[in-house]
Amino acid sequence: MKNSSFLLILLFYQFLFISNIFGKNITIKNSEDTGCPNKDYFMKEDQKCYKLYKTNSSREDASKLCKNDNAYLPSIENNSEEQVIFNLLNDSNGKFWLGLKCTNITACFWDDGHVLGNCYYVNVNSSSIDYGEWVSEKCENELNDYVICQQESNTDQLYDCPKDYSRNEDNNDCYNYVSIPLTFEEANKNCQNNNATLVSINSNEENMYILNLSNDKDKKENIWIGLTYKNGTLQWVDGSTLNEWNNLKNNSLEVKNEGSVIMLTEDGDDYSKWKVVNPSDKYPSVCRFKV
Repeated sequence: MKNSSFLLILLFYQFLFISNIFGKNITIKNSEDTGCPNKDYFMKEDQKCYKLYKTNSSREDASKLCKNDNAYLPSIENNSEEQVIFNLLNDSNGKFWLGLKCTNITACFWDDGHVLGNCYYVNVNSSSIDYGEWVSEKCENELNDYVICQQESNTDQLYDCPKDYSRNEDNNDCYNYVSIPLTFEEANKNCQNNNATLVSINSNEENMYILNLSNDKDKKENIWIGLTYKNGTLQWVDGSTLNEWNNLKNNSLEVKNEGSVIMLTEDGDDYSKWKVVNPSDKYPSVCRFKV
């Protein structure tokens, strides 16, 4: 989301990038403590390395603490990565600085050292009214809770897929077909239990992979994908950018009704197309775990 106008709009409308936190906390496994430049950092599912400090700090002090480790304050590119960072705190209440500054409505930067403008923190106090939000704060003010440092891993080792997920060799992400019919919201919450989301699709190759995955289950039922249509806008629930490729029915964005999107996997002329339907309808679904 670094270059997304969507992010800028959210940041300047009370910064309401809200992630609902569902499911299990991530347990650090032995396989995760490899591939990081610093031995006391841990590599997580997003292939980035993290360390959590319990300390009071201003934004500048927090940034210096991370730079001493050749790391930086965390950037968040999608909902899955936000979920990883939230889980580092293991349901603790508090706040942590983001590596984000905005000097005005058109200039937001991820931890580039710019000294002007406000900075942003995330409130993870579950009893607070701004729980989960990105909140603007003066950079010199001190947070009394946490510093999270992030750095790139130095390994090509892939994180294991969650149980019952299979790896797509073309993009290395992990997928799971869920045969139980659920509403759109229920289906996405079910995916989030494994730190995944309903699937995003950005090419014909990915579309065919999902079709083949559903066909392997000997089912001919339409399936939920992670696309919503609201106020004339299509958006993926994992925060990824909707590119020009899409497979909406009749290849048209002229959709009359708001709703959520299914892939048509039943035999017929519209096989493999996408269609906007009522989100309260129940269908099987496909989850995507981004590596």
